[in-house]
Amino acid sequence: EASEMTAAPKSPKGTDDTNMKATEKKLTSKTEYQNPSGKDEVGFNVMVNSEGVVTGVTVDILAVNEISKKRQEAFAAELPQVLVGKKLAELAPVDRVGGSSLTTNAFNMSLVELKANL
Repeated sequence: EASEMTAAPKSPKGTDDTNMKATEKKLTSKTEYQNPSGKDEVGFNVMVNSEGVVTGVTVDILAVNEISKKRQEAFAAELPQVLVGKKLAELAPVDRVGGSSLTTNAFNMSLVELKANL
């Protein structure tokens, strides 16, 4: 006998969580940091599977300063290569990703919060 099943959407339409598997968890952190022209904000979104292995990562580029924006974009482009496939709980601070030391430092500060949310 066949029964019809309807699944409720896991997240509201329009969110970026629609590509996540049911066994994945999205961890987010937003921080600000000082740079030569003032302060900038940046956000980090790390997706992990049920074993805590990083399956994806995105960076919210929130900088207003043009140079900072370019640095955050360079960081965002390289960060997945550094994190994906590794266990978040075992991650050590990353070292100057994308040539951006300030964004890298901001990520390393957020790493503690991201791990705590596992």
